[in-house]
Amino acid sequence: MLSAGEGFVDLPLVDTRVVNLSLDHDGICQSLLQQILAVERPEFQRQKLNLNRDAVHLLKKIEHEKVRRFVRSVLLVENIAICCVFY
Repeated sequence: MLSAGEGFVDLPLVDTRVVNLSLDHDGICQSLLQQILAVERPEFQRQKLNLNRDAVHLLKKIEHEKVRRFVRSVLLVENIAICCVFY
């Protein structure tokens, strides 16, 4: 015969939440959602910051490439104009 608690895994009390079962279905869902988001939100915020940082980096890279191509096209047009003058 098993004694009290024998054969059971200890509960992770750090991750345990209280659910008010006197709420209706929608209230329980809303309560659980708020509790889950309270735990998960910091990770989402870190991911959001990383994505924003990546987006800013890519936008700068794209802008730099656009400027480089523009300068290159201007120089090409100037070279064509110079060549036409000499011919």
